Amino acid sequence: MSLARRVRDLRRAKGWGPQELARIERGRVDKPRVATLRRLARALGVAPAALIEAAAAGEVARDPELERKFRELLASPLGGALARIIEESYRLLRSHADDH
Repeated sequence: MSLARRVRDLRRAKGWGPQELARIERGRVDKPRVATLRRLARALGVAPAALIEAAAAGEVARDPELERKFRELLASPLGGALARIIEESYRLLRSHADDH
């Protein structure tokens, strides 16, 4: 199940209209920021993993223990800071790759 479909199903379960999450549902936000996923999951009353698990189906298998630890970190009080570190690290990585 795609991220878009999962978000739509959760939104409908909350009784929200389509405008609230239209960009994500329509697939216009292919890779939302970690912080966005955390806020969205909180608003929908689900764990962030619930949004990405279905979207990740069929991808390359990951280390389940590492994935569990990462999810725990994102759900912890440190999750917001961790999300910012990841976003900034990714931005720097992309910037470095573009320079070379």
